[in-house]
Amino acid sequence: MGSLMGIANAPPKLFWIATKAVRRIPLVGKYYGRRQIERIYELAEKAAKHDFPFKALASGWATQDCLSDESYKSISSELVKIDRMVGSTITGSTQALHWSRRYEYPYAVMNMQASKSSKRLKMLDCGSGAGPLQFYLAMNGYDVYSLDLDFRALEKVAEFKSANKLETLYPTYGDILDLPFPDGYFDRVFSISVLEHVVYPLKGDTSVILKGFVNELLRVLKLGGLVVLTFDVNMSPQKSAHRLYYSEYESLCGILGISPEPLPQNRLYSSDTEEGQVMGEDLCVYCAVLERR
Repeated sequence: MGSLMGIANAPPKLFWIATKAVRRIPLVGKYYGRRQIERIYELAEKAAKHDFPFKALASGWATQDCLSDESYKSISSELVKIDRMVGSTITGSTQALHWSRRYEYPYAVMNMQASKSSKRLKMLDCGSGAGPLQFYLAMNGYDVYSLDLDFRALEKVAEFKSANKLETLYPTYGDILDLPFPDGYFDRVFSISVLEHVVYPLKGDTSVILKGFVNELLRVLKLGGLVVLTFDVNMSPQKSAHRLYYSEYESLCGILGISPEPLPQNRLYSSDTEEGQVMGEDLCVYCAVLERR
């Protein structure tokens, strides 16, 4: 099986590479950058027009306590094994050991509330890259659609799928604000540290992006289905790449129908930890589980 088989909706590889190369030209790159931002707003405004009833079943800041929980540690160990098989890293380290995802991935698994019936659930891993969550779910017998705009990551997913005969894994090329799936298609949807990457290049009011993002996840979810949503929040006053402002977190809480929560002393990551001093940022991870009603 070729590495590209199973990548739904993907553009021709040469076209994808050429487009990436052209965008490195200064003037062309600026044009494409503006068009990308315009498209984000267009898609978000379209998605934000429709409301889908839901209820937040759980929400809160990630804390250090969970990292010592035996259930978290067991799931994390499995994810690390998968990462090492795939050879996928993020910021130079194994993805499952990344400062936030060492919490987020086990959180997603523990909060997906999988059915004990014989029905095989359909799951969507949005912005999956070549991360271990999609493989873990497929190895446990679920139908898993992994969606990303990174063609190289999807190639790696397709290659791992072929080598390990993961017939229920479907790497899919697509935009998270314009998911290429019909309404009510999935039983579970995961968005792990994706939202902040959609929002960070934008300026001004991002509330429509937040609303459209949540709505699009809910649109493809069946009644009674669950969304597991996690994201990074920058507690420092200056804007940081790939993080939400605290004000954006508050705005998102309003969309989710929950109250902003004070920061716990034992939060997963902060500027007074060794990691925080290295990064020079005060970051926190927030997680929520939504049920489609």
